[in-house]
Amino acid sequence: MSAVVGALPAPLLESRTFLRIMGAAVGPVLRAGRLGLTGNVPNRQGFRAKPRRMWLVFRNSATVDGEDLGSLRPLHVQTRLGDFWVPPAGHLPDRNVIL
Repeated sequence: MSAVVGALPAPLLESRTFLRIMGAAVGPVLRAGRLGLTGNVPNRQGFRAKPRRMWLVFRNSATVDGEDLGSLRPLHVQTRLGDFWVPPAGHLPDRNVIL
């Protein structure tokens, strides 16, 4: 996916129509739920997410003030911030995908 998206011409990634189609197609492929790559956030500012690379995360850890926050796991219900949908699949079969 990174190779394909990285090869796309920059003007194509500026197109809101292309980003809507890309989000609709790639979300199910990555098992990432709905992906809103273009739209508005609650304060009415517009956004365009133009992913050029993806990383696979095999292990993770997080602490706050020395307290372990546990391991990455999927959200039970996908949530969003305006038109930006947060991918629910923190854990995919055998790997994690961060966009």
